[in-house]
Amino acid sequence: MRSRFRVLPLTLLALLANGLVHAQAVIRGRVRADSTRAAIPFAVVELRGVRSTQASVSGIYSISDLPAGSYTVIARAVGYRPFELPLDVAAGDTVDV
Repeated sequence: MRSRFRVLPLTLLALLANGLVHAQAVIRGRVRADSTRAAIPFAVVELRGVRSTQASVSGIYSISDLPAGSYTVIARAVGYRPFELPLDVAAGDTVDV
């Protein structure tokens, strides 16, 4: 009897060869005040129309599993003007913003 576990690597290899599995990009960084460079805790970081996340107490955020493409990164926090940055990412990129 043929084990299905031997078939799995071949199936995965076939998917990769056909381009059906794509490397995903990551956008990460730290939200800081422009004037003092101090971290802005719990800022909201959004990829316009795609997804958002909240920064940690130290201003660090990460948004992963993104397809290659063009995005607008927007950081918002109470008491600060929103910051917008257009960004292009390629498959498999890890972009520090």
